[in-house]
Amino acid sequence: MAIEIPDWSSKSSDQLSKEAEGVFEKPQLEDLDPMLLELYTKMRESLSKINEHITKVTSMQSEINTEKNKDGITTAQTNAITANTAKTGISSSQASAITANTAKTGITTAQASAITANTSKTGISTAQGKQLQQLAAGTIPVTGGSLIFSFNAKNGDLTFTWRSGKTVKTGKLNLS
Repeated sequence: MAIEIPDWSSKSSDQLSKEAEGVFEKPQLEDLDPMLLELYTKMRESLSKINEHITKVTSMQSEINTEKNKDGITTAQTNAITANTAKTGISSSQASAITANTAKTGITTAQASAITANTSKTGISTAQGKQLQQLAAGTIPVTGGSLIFSFNAKNGDLTFTWRSGKTVKTGKLNLS
């Protein structure tokens, strides 16, 4: 509630009659002593500032009351929290996928080494190529001659023949 600021700038007829009797309720500014006039002016300025502050405090109290009455979160936020709280974990298909991936072991250290060794190779030599051709034809080059082999699928016989010059030796292995 604001404080009433006195106004001595005008007088009513009632005030004029009271002054005639010696009662000065609302003196005219020009009638005042300069020090009283300065005091009057400062008092009016101070009361005006107090009234400004009263208005601001009232406004702030209204804002405080509005904030104090809030629940803290909106309905949408409450609903989102409720929906997230209802979640129980992962689905059975997600659990199965995790189990399947957990069972995978990858490759062994030896396999990794073999891959690394093979990736550094650039091809085979001419001699190796010739040996592969001979092997495909059923001949294995050996020191001092060659080893020829053949397989008879009907009876399961695997025959080895070693030749070196005029010397020939034969062996047979039955795979049954």
